[in-house]
Amino acid sequence: MTEFHLNEAQRSLMAEALYLARFLIGQGAEHADPSLVQRRRDRIREIQHALQTQTHPVHRDARPVSAIPLAVRRAFVQALMLVSRYFTVGGLGWRGTLRSPTLSQYCPDPVPPDWHTPDRLLKLCDRFQLGDDCHDTLRHHLSDVDADIAVQRRLIAAVLDTVHLTVEGDAVPPREAFAALFQVLFGGILLNPDKLDGLFTPTQIYFCVDFPTGDRAEDWQALSVPEHQSRLRDLHHQIQTFNFSKFRRFPTFGPCDPATIDGRWVRQVCDRTGLSASEVREMLSKSVGVLPRADAEMVLIHDIWGPYWQLRFSQFESDYASLSDCDEPLRAGETAYTETGPLTCRELFQLQGDTVTL
Repeated sequence: MTEFHLNEAQRSLMAEALYLARFLIGQGAEHADPSLVQRRRDRIREIQHALQTQTHPVHRDARPVSAIPLAVRRAFVQALMLVSRYFTVGGLGWRGTLRSPTLSQYCPDPVPPDWHTPDRLLKLCDRFQLGDDCHDTLRHHLSDVDADIAVQRRLIAAVLDTVHLTVEGDAVPPREAFAALFQVLFGGILLNPDKLDGLFTPTQIYFCVDFPTGDRAEDWQALSVPEHQSRLRDLHHQIQTFNFSKFRRFPTFGPCDPATIDGRWVRQVCDRTGLSASEVREMLSKSVGVLPRADAEMVLIHDIWGPYWQLRFSQFESDYASLSDCDEPLRAGETAYTETGPLTCRELFQLQGDTVTL
């Protein structure tokens, strides 16, 4: 593969282009002299043309399908089929009390309807010369993904039903319903409904809490009753502070601890879904997010449409789980699995007399 690096002049042009782009898409351009705006538009076009003459050559000659590695062909077909499921795990049909222009206006690129069908998978496998074994493996994988999505949707529908909400509908849900859900999910913490916005999709639930920005007692008193303010402060600190243990709750990385979810309420959800209590607790810990209301518009589009598909369509969950104890000291028996076999941490060190070498 040919390596391509920007030289100093190209980096300078890129930096100038980014500066101009920020100006042109920002509020500054609205109030600036029109002639200045036009000059900067002309300049960014000049930079675009200059950089295009130095772009890395793209291989455009069609290659025989058989020349493409089998693993690449299989991954490509699998990705195409999974794209058709993207809508079902994202934010289509979201409802809530939060006014979000970003979520309201976001619309992912449409996918042809027949991409959901077994016939489309068969045609793609034929086009990319994937044999029957590959076809069967992909078909079973897609079936498992669809089943997981169906279970997740059933869970969220059951959770909403406990507070008399439904996924479908046009009416704005009452804040009191979200406050009731927050209470059972977070160990009985009572929130002032006026200080809480909530929204849900068929697969996720988010609480947007109006956390105070300072330590004024009256601000926290407006948020909750005195006996719960300390726990809310801890919750706020947990949200704002990074620690590796959050990776266990990919993709929300949220503070919903399975152990603090109300047991009697969990049994109601179990009765509605047929899931076990441990399944309900674990799934909700990865489906419920909490964020400051002030940050909601900035991050919700990413949280709803971004990481959640990675949970269903990729191996990211196990990748992130492996990071959850990164801040712990290495143990002598810590094992890495290499091409030549397992290798423990203690095997990396050798004792030679009074000296330890790596």
